Amino acid sequence: MSKLQEKLQQAVALHQSGKRDEARALYEAVLQQDPNNADAIHLLGVIDLQSGNNDSALQRLTRAAEINPKAVNILSNLGAVQRRLGQTEAAISTYQKAISIDPKHAESYHNLGVALRSIKKTQEALKCFKKAIELKPDYAEAIRNLAQLEMQGNNWNAALEASQQAAAKSPTDVGSQLRLAECHMKSRQFAEAIVAFDAVLAIEGNNITALNGK
Repeated sequence: MSKLQEKLQQAVALHQSGKRDEARALYEAVLQQDPNNADAIHLLGVIDLQSGNNDSALQRLTRAAEINPKAVNILSNLGAVQRRLGQTEAAISTYQKAISIDPKHAESYHNLGVALRSIKKTQEALKCFKKAIELKPDYAEAIRNLAQLEMQGNNWNAALEASQQAAAKSPTDVGSQLRLAECHMKSRQFAEAIVAFDAVLAIEGNNITALNGK
């Protein structure tokens, strides 16, 4: 391993431990030696994204994707900042490109589903969430989003199934338990709804929705 690679690994370790300023300094040091290092540019963009510096993140992630156009993780983060900046169509195109490179990348399907949902393309979003879960059955966020979208469409049987999975994957997530309770109520499964409301109150004892639901 070269000294440059070692420096990059040290930066990643600092980044993962939450020491962004120190990581940033090392990423920048890497770029002083190798100005076109896609990993360092990408990860500086991630720090910008995490810090809310969206314009800088977009510039860096776009550059990283130009240098390494087949890196799905770079495209995933580029899509995230595009969506944050309201560039939804661009984000959709970016996620679709990521999927074309790696058709088994569950996160790209999920992120594409989120972008499609934001422009009311519900059926396409549902397909993306389902595909993400097919590829990664324990993908809790995708299961939650699927349940929420099925509920919005009044597809209560499908919503109940997805909500049960979401609550099982994230038993301490209040939103998942409340969605499960609502699905049980809509299905007239009142005893099961009370169990879900009790689960909410065990997490958040003053939750008004759960108290009223009981």
